[in-house]
Amino acid sequence: MAEGEFAEPIWRLLAELEDKLGGVYKADEAVLNELIRWLSGDDIGLFVEDFRRNNEIPDRFVELPLDRDQVVIENTPWDGDTIYK
Repeated sequence: MAEGEFAEPIWRLLAELEDKLGGVYKADEAVLNELIRWLSGDDIGLFVEDFRRNNEIPDRFVELPLDRDQVVIENTPWDGDTIYK
């Protein structure tokens, strides 16, 4: 992880782009878009997992366990029926 002096080049780049692109948000967006293209899919996935954990943001797409009140139908005559595919 880059911190302190090792992160300084990206902070300098953002400051330069603020002036060139006309604002903080445009600079942030340009750098973020380029970083997304530059990083591997695995690195992006690891970053998102780490960010969510560090900031206590749950993953909305995690499969939750079934409620006890839900009914699961198994081993019925309709298993494998093409209507359900």
